Amino acid sequence: MTNAQATPSEKTAADSPISTERYTMITPEVLADILEERYGDPARFVKNIRFLMGQNNVTQVALASELGLDITNVNRWLNGRIIPSMRNMVLLDVSIERIISRKEANAS
Repeated sequence: MTNAQATPSEKTAADSPISTERYTMITPEVLADILEERYGDPARFVKNIRFLMGQNNVTQVALASELGLDITNVNRWLNGRIIPSMRNMVLLDVSIERIISRKEANAS
C-alpha cells in the first residue's frame, strides 16, 4: 500500500485516541449483574437515595432541578407512589452523586 495512512481495517488499538489499557472489558453478563445488584430492587434503591439525601441535606427540589424534571415525579418516586424505570434510577443515582460531589467540593 503506497498511502501512508492506514485504512480503518488496518488500525489497531494503539491508533485509538483513547487508551484501552485503563479500561476492563465489561461483558453483558457482568453489566447485568451490576445493574441487578444496584438497581434490581427499586424499593431498596429509593430507600438508599432517600438516605443519601438526608445525610447530605439534599432536597427534592434540588434533585428535581438536577434531573431537569418536575418535582412531582421525583416526589412520587421517593414516596413509593410510582416505581422509577431503570433509566430513571440511573439518572437519580448520577444526579444525587453530582449534587453530593459539588457540596463536598464547595465545603473544602
